[in-house]
Amino acid sequence: MFSVCHVVILVQDWFIDFSLLRLIQAAETLKPVQPTSSGEDNQVIEYFPNLVLVHNKCEVADFEEDSLEEIRECYSMAWAKSRLNWRCEGSDKPQLILLPDHEGERADSLSFRIRPRVDIERAGRQLRHQVLNMPRRNLTQTKLSERGWVNLANKTWYNIKNSAFYMEYSRLLP
Repeated sequence: MFSVCHVVILVQDWFIDFSLLRLIQAAETLKPVQPTSSGEDNQVIEYFPNLVLVHNKCEVADFEEDSLEEIRECYSMAWAKSRLNWRCEGSDKPQLILLPDHEGERADSLSFRIRPRVDIERAGRQLRHQVLNMPRRNLTQTKLSERGWVNLANKTWYNIKNSAFYMEYSRLLP
């Protein structure tokens, strides 16, 4: 996904799942080097996608500024050395969207539940706006059609699957 997508959306249902963060870090490590050229001076750079962090089923307390700051700080520490584009453009804040728990998963046990003041439609529009307005960099040195993208994805997966680094990593997993 990190080699063939412009945007990767990471969805979590609770505060922060550290095993999921480790999985993303491992995927970044296993990403094959696939250089692309930048438009300005044909400089060759390695491609990394935008990473959008989505917290699903958020309660009222999750929207408080101190909770948001704590989440941002955890992501900043976890991905301080990452080359993924996980920060907002021109900022140190992560690209983070909170989606409220609009159905109230625990509604049976909490009869007088306080609903978040952010409604699900507004949060969904914010997510869509953020994803669609992210800058798109070239995946390859040539312009891709849909067929070309599928071929690139197949070739990339084949290269990853047959790399010695990936096979060694797979062997070490339980």
